[in-house]
Amino acid sequence: MRRGGGGRNPSAGANEEEEEEGEEEEEEEEEEEEEEEEEEEEEEEEEEEEAVVVEETQKNIE
Repeated sequence: MRRGGGGRNPSAGANEEEEEEGEEEEEEEEEEEEEEEEEEEEEEEEEEEEAVVVEETQKNIE
């Protein structure tokens, strides 16, 4: 089966596929980074909530 089709250079189709794959990889990496950032934010929020609970508990003990 020919790649590129028409009167184009067959390797042109392969180059376009490589570009598309590269763009897909970039998008996946960006999504992973966003997910990691969200997870970090959630962890920070949980730590802050735990700190508040500990502080309130200490006040109640006193």
